Amino acid sequence: MERNTFSSIADMADNIKTYVEAKIDYERLSLLEKTVSILSVALSIIIVSLVGLVFVFFASLALGFWLGSLTDSNALGFLCVAGIYLVAGLGLWFGRETLFVTPFIGVFIRMLFSDKEAEQMGASETPESITDIEVKQTAAANIKTPEYEDVPLA
Repeated sequence: MERNTFSSIADMADNIKTYVEAKIDYERLSLLEKTVSILSVALSIIIVSLVGLVFVFFASLALGFWLGSLTDSNALGFLCVAGIYLVAGLGLWFGRETLFVTPFIGVFIRMLFSDKEAEQMGASETPESITDIEVKQTAAANIKTPEYEDVPLA
């Protein structure tokens, strides 16, 4: 009887060891998959941004020379282009939260946590964005509570 018990405990220990090794291998592969996915998206963004930058550069030159020919001054044409960039830059700066931060956070969360993992964690909905949380915190902070200074204590 004792020999059976010890052999079943040894078998169980071997099974646990095999399971832990398999789980470690799975997690390594999962991490590798997520890393490659993030790097491929980052590389795609960099390549598209570089192509877009070259396009914007040549379009800016063309617009500057065209506006220069209309105003009979290349300097004034390029000054107009600089003004356009200033307005566009200010618009991007003031809208950066909704244009860049929140969408990128959502993309990376979806890339890092698959639907299956979200279900296992009990998360059925997409996580709230940072701005939604900030709005709720601000709304909660602005709730007026009644003042009890004038109420006499018994």
